[in-house]
Amino acid sequence: MIKFNKKGRSIESTILESQDFFSRSGWASANNFIFNRISRISKISDYPILYVGSAPSKRTGLRGRYKDLSTRRHTVFYSILALLVADWELEYGWKRSKSPEKLEKELIHEYKKLSQ
Repeated sequence: MIKFNKKGRSIESTILESQDFFSRSGWASANNFIFNRISRISKISDYPILYVGSAPSKRTGLRGRYKDLSTRRHTVFYSILALLVADWELEYGWKRSKSPEKLEKELIHEYKKLSQ
């Protein structure tokens, strides 16, 4: 989960600035991929938490999940990057569980209720 401690520039401004920055590369296929990922932040509401998935695998676990989040490997990477560049303050968090799949379903259900 990612908590928004402080909002920076507006979502609209963040998306436009990010698209402008990445479009300078001239790499159309990469830009389409990145723009798709960054445009997802338009769905951020007033709810202060962003759910980014679970780390149920013992092979990768929490350490692997954080490594993924800090690289292009995770689909939320470009959105996080755009928010950080736009002066948003973010905090990462996690919750341990003996049955992560069940907890994940419950969290997603609650998240959807609260973020609508």
